[in-house]
Amino acid sequence: MPLPGTPAWCGMADDDARKLLALVLGGVREALANDTRQEHLADASKKICTAADWTAIARAQLRHARAVTSGAYIPRRAS
Repeated sequence: MPLPGTPAWCGMADDDARKLLALVLGGVREALANDTRQEHLADASKKICTAADWTAIARAQLRHARAVTSGAYIPRRAS
């Protein structure tokens, strides 16, 4: 069965039941792919969330930025 939008599919008669079936199957395939993609993104998000103490990292970056701004920390520069 040709994929919707391909020249073979476009060449099929509009009243050919296989043309409509190809659209339905394409929609199901796309829905399943999207569902799988969303599951993978959710899993990755959970792994990233638990990978580090993000609050501590944010505090350290804020302390560093404040130290640089106040002059308490002067970054080294190559001469």
